[in-house]
Amino acid sequence: MTHSQEKASAPHVVRASPEDLDALRAICTSQFAQYMSDLSNSLVLSMSTSDGRQLAIQSRATLKADRVGALVSSLLAVAETSCREFGAGRCLQTIVVAEHQQILVLRVGNARSPFVLAGAYDNKILLGSIYRLQNDLGLALAQAFGQRFPFIVEP
Repeated sequence: MTHSQEKASAPHVVRASPEDLDALRAICTSQFAQYMSDLSNSLVLSMSTSDGRQLAIQSRATLKADRVGALVSSLLAVAETSCREFGAGRCLQTIVVAEHQQILVLRVGNARSPFVLAGAYDNKILLGSIYRLQNDLGLALAQAFGQRFPFIVEP
């Protein structure tokens, strides 16, 4: 990949006013509450920036929000770098299947979006189901975020 190709595919940097960030947090808080009430197998939902700044988190366990944002950022970075190195194309979603949980990570909106949605789910739910549900949540958040950050929904 050439330097210009890397720059063109690099995520946008979030330069947002405190009011914009508060609005994004409110959107996430509302969507996360509804999602988690509808899906009892969801354990954690997190929205952060690709550089690890936590914007919103809802969890059935006690977690350190800043740590979750940093971990999600690191996981995304490893997955995206691996995809580039293997020539696999753009990393669309990262899935970790562990002994007790499944973790899904995806960018909200297009591949250059700086917003990252992560979810952790009990292993009792089918991976295909949470894949579809979390993608739908990501699309709904992208549309809501696109009102303030149009580049998220641009191709």
